[in-house]
Amino acid sequence: MPYAKLEFPTTEARWLRAFTDRFPEAELRVFNSARADGTTTLFAELSAPDVSAARSAIRGYNAVVEAERLGKGDDGAFVRLESTEPILQEPIGPAWPDVDAPFTVRDGTVVCCVAVTGDRLPALRERLRGCEASIGAVYRGFEPERLLTDQQRTLLRVAADRGYYDTPRDCTQEEIATAAGIAKSTCSETLHRAEGRIVEQFLTDCDGGCACPAPIDELV
Repeated sequence: MPYAKLEFPTTEARWLRAFTDRFPEAELRVFNSARADGTTTLFAELSAPDVSAARSAIRGYNAVVEAERLGKGDDGAFVRLESTEPILQEPIGPAWPDVDAPFTVRDGTVVCCVAVTGDRLPALRERLRGCEASIGAVYRGFEPERLLTDQQRTLLRVAADRGYYDTPRDCTQEEIATAAGIAKSTCSETLHRAEGRIVEQFLTDCDGGCACPAPIDELV
């Protein structure tokens, strides 16, 4: 399924716009968001050169009800934010896809990656004309059935079921090869290729959230 990378300004949340103007190097990686009873709750990782100063600044905005530090993150601090202002824009007609976490806020811009069926992409692009929102890129989405070959998938399952990936390992590649009825060299090469594809996909997702970039015109 195609994925569209959407970018739009944080016009709905004036406090967030003011915050990113004041701290342009700060970034909010939102993992979960919900809006109920007029309050938006965000669970996010806040990163900045000075995380304490950034969180103190957030707490100073009138629209922010709560800015609780939950713990230390990889690049900053995990926080729970409550605000009376929404973060995401309202849908722009029926072609607008559901926009939800995860998304990133940096320098006054929300960036997210959403699934969009191919037949809705032209309508979405048309809807965005004249709007502040834009499609930064379109990607061919991650399709599990295409990531590995049937042989790789089968052998990986055999290895996992027999405890090859346990710590410590419960079996050897030779035992996996015997169970699968193939040569040990074939087993080793097949597992290595499968593991390489999985690691590559994982790193791609971590870096950009969408896999396999493709020109937008190919998908519309």
